[in-house]
Amino acid sequence: MKKIFLIILLNICFCAVLPAQDKIDRLSDKIDRIAEQQVITNAKIDKLTEQFIELNKQQVITATKVDSLEKSVEKRFEMQGNFMVSLMSVMGAVLVAVLGFIGFVLWDRGTALKPILKAQLQN
Repeated sequence: MKKIFLIILLNICFCAVLPAQDKIDRLSDKIDRIAEQQVITNAKIDKLTEQFIELNKQQVITATKVDSLEKSVEKRFEMQGNFMVSLMSVMGAVLVAVLGFIGFVLWDRGTALKPILKAQLQN
């Protein structure tokens, strides 16, 4: 009887251990897959970090180029503004000279015609 009881007890323990061992094996497999996924994820994170660093470098380069372009455009506008001021000054001087010449011609004509008009009025 003791032998039967011992066999039944061992059988129950063995049956209880087999499913537990199966669960342990499945958990071990899951842990292995999670570890593999973690390695892949870490590699992706490292790659993204490198890309982020490269983007930051490109952003600095782009900002430098934009600043340089902005200074160049500002310098060109300043040169264009100076040219326009010079052009307007020259045009103003020419306009004053033309108006002065027209005024001089009218004044001179009046002065030149006065003696002739006086002589005609006396006759």
